Amino acid sequence: MYRKYDFMSMEIYNLKGKRLGTVNDICFNFSNNTVVGFLVESAVPFKKNGFIHKNDVIYFNDNMIVKEFGDKDGIPLKSILNMDVYNLDGHIVGIVSDVIIDKELRVVALALSSGLLKDFFEGRRIISAKRIILGEENLIYYGKERIIFRNLAHL
Repeated sequence: MYRKYDFMSMEIYNLKGKRLGTVNDICFNFSNNTVVGFLVESAVPFKKNGFIHKNDVIYFNDNMIVKEFGDKDGIPLKSILNMDVYNLDGHIVGIVSDVIIDKELRVVALALSSGLLKDFFEGRRIISAKRIILGEENLIYYGKERIIFRNLAHL
């Protein structure tokens, strides 16, 4: 499983070993809960930033090796971070603080923050990405889970 911090600022290289830049953002398709690609901040000053489609990624671990740049697609993670998440009753569940991605680059879950102190003592709530509806200004969570997952701080 990966989080946004595993991708942000990851170095990107082409097949010849030339440094293309760093990952600036992750783009998603929320209708099928997948990562579409990555926004790239160019390594060369005054050069246009690019987009790498996930099908053009050959390898990623500490660095990313890619085939070529493509056309931008999907919704950037930065536009979803800090969005309010409401349940069907209209109560706020939390604010999107992180995303959890599996090895096949599918969005598995979202981590929600409920405030600094509550996050520290109770942990961040983890909700399934399958139960999310994306709106213009907020997200709606329609899941009714009997088990609540939390991401606790390590002391």
